[in-house]
Amino acid sequence: MVHPEPRGQVAYNVINVVNVIDASESSRGNDVLHELSDGWFLKDVVSTGRLRCINDGNNIYRIINLLPTSFWVEHFLSESCTGFDLHFVYDFPAEVASGLIQRWKEMDPRRQPQKTFARMSMRNVNPYEFTEFDVDSADPLLRQKIDRIVADVSHRGVLDEYAEIQTRIEYIEHPVYPSCRIYAVFLGRGETKRETGETIRWTKEDWFSKASCTLLIE
Repeated sequence: MVHPEPRGQVAYNVINVVNVIDASESSRGNDVLHELSDGWFLKDVVSTGRLRCINDGNNIYRIINLLPTSFWVEHFLSESCTGFDLHFVYDFPAEVASGLIQRWKEMDPRRQPQKTFARMSMRNVNPYEFTEFDVDSADPLLRQKIDRIVADVSHRGVLDEYAEIQTRIEYIEHPVYPSCRIYAVFLGRGETKRETGETIRWTKEDWFSKASCTLLIE
């Protein structure tokens, strides 16, 4: 589901984009999808600055994939966007995460609203640019946000329900404005069991390459 600002004709169109595509499958076949192939619809919507958040919805994945990763990185770091929560396959989560972090380091993030990007992959990110964060040192508001992220991920059943869920939090400071940070909240098994029965705890590199994470931009 796409969440725009509730104003104007563009907002109306965005609210109904999923319904339009669903209707096309029963009436005009793939005509609407063919029209969307140039990406004009999403480019127009995003350029208005009214697309705030994208969540799961029927056929939304077809729409998102019409445009390149670089387009979404720019949108996700716009002042209008507050985040997204989608389950993508292939390289999209890794490409977006690495592109988003790199672009964030190059910009002035001080006017950015808080953003949350769920189901990211950090395998393309240099783990040594990040520092492990002690959640017990967080102020109450930040701790509440992190706890909510952990609860949301656990509730979705992303991990094996029989596995013990471990959490690791890393952060990166902006190179010019160090008070601005990106927190990476990882949830995963935290260990690998070998055929010999030996249990090996994950290293920092393992967390970045194996675990899904949520990015919190503060």
